[in-house]
Amino acid sequence: MCKDKEEGGLAVRDLALVNNAAKLHICWKFLTSSDSWAVMCRARFLRNGKPRTSHLSSSIWLGIKKFVQVVYDNSTWLIGQGDCV
Repeated sequence: MCKDKEEGGLAVRDLALVNNAAKLHICWKFLTSSDSWAVMCRARFLRNGKPRTSHLSSSIWLGIKKFVQVVYDNSTWLIGQGDCV
């Protein structure tokens, strides 16, 4: 079903992969955004930049917490003129 039409499939995108991509994008925004929702969520769900180990009631956090380490592992710092990173 997810194969290309040329291969006999319907060319339907794998929804599990699409969902993981969306959660990874939300996790990136969660870790890097200066929007108030991201600042509030980081204060609630992170301790010293790492996910809290205690149980937190949140449907969104359950979905993205496993992607925090993926974002950290695949990110680098870009040093500019010294005024920002």
